[in-house]
Amino acid sequence: PFGADFPRPNTIFLVSGYPLEIHDYVGHDYFTSSLVHFDYSLLDRAPADRPLPAFLERHGITLFYIDETLWRTLSANPAHRPFLISPESAGWSTLASRTTERGPWLLVALRRPKF
Repeated sequence: PFGADFPRPNTIFLVSGYPLEIHDYVGHDYFTSSLVHFDYSLLDRAPADRPLPAFLERHGITLFYIDETLWRTLSANPAHRPFLISPESAGWSTLASRTTERGPWLLVALRRPKF
């Protein structure tokens, strides 16, 4: 249901794992699509004492899937908790969120300015 949010020319997404497979599934053709992606290993470079949105912005991330495992990790850090609780306060829109037996997950997109 969020396929239209992925293939935009300026979309850069951050996802748990299998970014090439997800790219192929949502972007439909990895070799001709301009879709850029990162996996969670990028977050290893995020400063633990700084809010997450600034780090995401620095890397151009515009679409971010936070799975249940990453949610637990991020929520343990007081600097990241506000983003999880209210992505809107940091300029992001919640596209989807659910709580499963493994915990909550979240799909957020950076709000684009309306001209």
